[in-house]
Amino acid sequence: MQTNKEMIRSVLIPLTEDALLLPHSALVEIIPEREIRQIDGAPEWVLGEIEWNNETMPLLSIEAATGSEKKEKSKRARLIVLAFLTKNNRYNYLAIRATGVPKLVQLVPDALEVKESHGIGSKFVNFYGTLDNQSVILPNMAELEANILSINVGNSHLSLAKA
Repeated sequence: MQTNKEMIRSVLIPLTEDALLLPHSALVEIIPEREIRQIDGAPEWVLGEIEWNNETMPLLSIEAATGSEKKEKSKRARLIVLAFLTKNNRYNYLAIRATGVPKLVQLVPDALEVKESHGIGSKFVNFYGTLDNQSVILPNMAELEANILSINVGNSHLSLAKA
């Protein structure tokens, strides 16, 4: 029998074909789609900036960052607000576009199985595999955040590295 100490409270965030696997503590809030301000010169995986609770945050497409993007946008799309891991950035939060509502899971360490990438992969992926027959991506959030290089505070404008 598994004890609570051997389980990790996690969340599966649905993408078009895969799901993003993150610790439950990373999830701040689920919000509906909203106006997106484009960012000149941003890489394709940065969809723009959005406003939430009087904060500006970048909106990311994990699918574009990992090379698995499908062009159709879900009618059930949600924006998932996550806390920044690093504190040396202007942003406290970032948002990821999901195709539905996240699902809570109790992750048992042996439950993840490595899977062939089928084109998924980049410096933004720590792990690609399956969890209970669901394809999952464990993102490298530190690398995603590290690619937000400089902020022009006067214009509230973000400069990003091309990935």
